Amino acid sequence: SQNDLETAIELYGQLLKMKLEKPIRAMVYNHRGMAHFSSGDFRQASRDFSESLLYDTESFRCLTNRALAYRMLKKFDSSIEDYNRALSIDPSNFEGYFGRAQTYYEIQLFSKALSDCEKALAIEPVFTPAQQLSQLISRAFFSI
Repeated sequence: SQNDLETAIELYGQLLKMKLEKPIRAMVYNHRGMAHFSSGDFRQASRDFSESLLYDTESFRCLTNRALAYRMLKKFDSSIEDYNRALSIDPSNFEGYFGRAQTYYEIQLFSKALSDCEKALAIEPVFTPAQQLSQLISRAFFSI
């Protein structure tokens, strides 16, 4: 929380050396993955998110985190696959729809990106990032 990512990564690593219950181990891997992501190490972040999922296969949050890391690594098929899985677990996860929209946008599947923005906004109407991406797509690609 103090943005000392190196210390956080080190502390999470020390925790992972301890005997932990599966849900706690999953949470620690997920949090360490977020610290790696925030420090720009997307490859290690994706590894930690994958480890987390070994201990909690139904964590839609971890799946959306890994999907984002995959998008940053340009592994677009894997990103979409994780977003799909996360959304099958929790269809009310508006951030999952938005993340998938961003991935679709990057691979130029604009109608799918727009559709996912609309799904996100149906759940969370004031979600500004989805509003902005939707407007960008609509103006640039679907205006007459």
